Amino acid sequence: MLCEQNFTRFNALHPVSTLTTKAHQTIRTRVLERGPYTYTVLIDSHSFNPSALDAQFKCRIYIDTQSIEVISIEGSNSPATPDFASPKACLNYKWNINYLLEKWIMFQFQLSNIKPPRSQVLYA
Repeated sequence: MLCEQNFTRFNALHPVSTLTTKAHQTIRTRVLERGPYTYTVLIDSHSFNPSALDAQFKCRIYIDTQSIEVISIEGSNSPATPDFASPKACLNYKWNINYLLEKWIMFQFQLSNIKPPRSQVLYA
């Protein structure tokens, strides 16, 4: 659910259909790999005044499922990669870095003065 919400929000700031055009308002992307249904990209801020909040997210974008998964984060305040002693530790780490992407995207909405899309909750 978090990865799907991140896709929706990211797509509102920087449409996935324009990934190859590099910069769009406050977000800059660089395509590393391209597949039929996926992109591996670097996402960072297109800001002229660097701050402690600057981070570079390496993400995989899944077009077919409309989701974004963070692979890694680089930057001054990026979380350290833990030693995955258990599957639970791995899942917690992945959730934390995807949650950080969500907060970063919401911060980019504030910088760009664009209203974020409303969250849609789906019940199965």
